[in-house]
Amino acid sequence: MEKKIVNIIKAGYKANATEDQIKRDMFDAGVDFSKLQKMYNDIALSLGIIVDPKTVTAALKPIVENSEWESVENYAQFEAVCAEIMDEVDGATLVRVKTMATSFCKANEIVLPAKPAAVTSKSIGGKAMEVMVALFIDGDPTKQECFDAVLGTIKATSKDKAAVAMRKMNTAYTALYAVANGITLHEAGENTRDQPEVVTA
Repeated sequence: MEKKIVNIIKAGYKANATEDQIKRDMFDAGVDFSKLQKMYNDIALSLGIIVDPKTVTAALKPIVENSEWESVENYAQFEAVCAEIMDEVDGATLVRVKTMATSFCKANEIVLPAKPAAVTSKSIGGKAMEVMVALFIDGDPTKQECFDAVLGTIKATSKDKAAVAMRKMNTAYTALYAVANGITLHEAGENTRDQPEVVTA
């Protein structure tokens, strides 16, 4: 049985299958669900396919603890530092590094930048916001560009199209700007105070 499982893991690794895919094949081959993870870890470790998680954690610990987290200014920079640390240790993952860094900073009362809330056209709602999301996906639009685009989505029956467009644009611009630039909403607000010019007929 074990030889069969060894061959399944070898074949999966050679085919670049994910861990979940390999474990699914192991389960289909008769391995009890409760034993899947341990058997996979034991065999994969013996084959040199994976690195012992304890070894990875031990190697990451001094790097995480000696990194200058106090100087991290925004979430994008936090992720960049974590990615650099990940690259230094074989078998490390970004999730593991971020978890260790967050725990270390919390224990040492170091405040890390908050992760910007995800903003999508669905979460914001409306055709106007879909237009804005598209602009941010394509580049780095100004408030004026977003206002002009949103204005074109407002129904002609609206009493004050410009006011409606301005309200809709301002509702989402700061959040979208924060996500696009990997900064906090507060920082984005400081950088997006200027309002677009409204030209009336």
